[in-house]
Amino acid sequence: MDEAMRVGQNRQFCNGLEPHMFPEEIRFKTNILLKIALSPPGAFLVGCAFIMLFTKSSESAAAWVQAIGSIGAIIGAFLVARQTHMLEQKAGKKSELDIEIRAVLLAEGIVQEAHAALSTAFRNARNSSDTPVSARRLESVHQALMLAITQPVSEQALKPILKTLKRVSNSCGFLQDAMQHNGVLRQADLENMSRFLDELIANKATLSEILNDLRDRRKRSR
Repeated sequence: MDEAMRVGQNRQFCNGLEPHMFPEEIRFKTNILLKIALSPPGAFLVGCAFIMLFTKSSESAAAWVQAIGSIGAIIGAFLVARQTHMLEQKAGKKSELDIEIRAVLLAEGIVQEAHAALSTAFRNARNSSDTPVSARRLESVHQALMLAITQPVSEQALKPILKTLKRVSNSCGFLQDAMQHNGVLRQADLENMSRFLDELIANKATLSEILNDLRDRRKRSR
């Protein structure tokens, strides 16, 4: 009676299992082992096992089948481990791409803010009361850029960030110098800031191109 109940429970359990209920790793390993069995080496090993069963004595055949099974298990374990490693590497690359995309996106936003802050400072250059406000805003951008250069970005993405940092630092110096006098920027400093604005536009465009390239790489890796 107990045996019949156990059989019934096992049958109900097996009937209740759906393919999607198996863990991904089990389905993956099952698929790999099936591919091994259907591959030429796997078919050869299976064929050898059947030949040994029908042509050798029972003890000899059992030993041969066990040996062939051990070889197959070793090959299967190797292939499963290799495929698992490849999947882990792929997942790692995706994770690295996501991190770099976020870092470049952050840098792009800060460079855009740097351009906006520098534009405002340039427009209000003749108004001494606005100079301290412009200086504080650019100093905040400078601090944000210092954070951006610590993020995990490629050397290609780091260059426009460093260029922007240098120009923001120069502009902060111009504004500090103006505040020590009459609060109005000198003409030479204004000309430099006008040139800096063009450079910042180019830096943002470079970061946008890098960001698009990273997003394309992420799509291709899926």
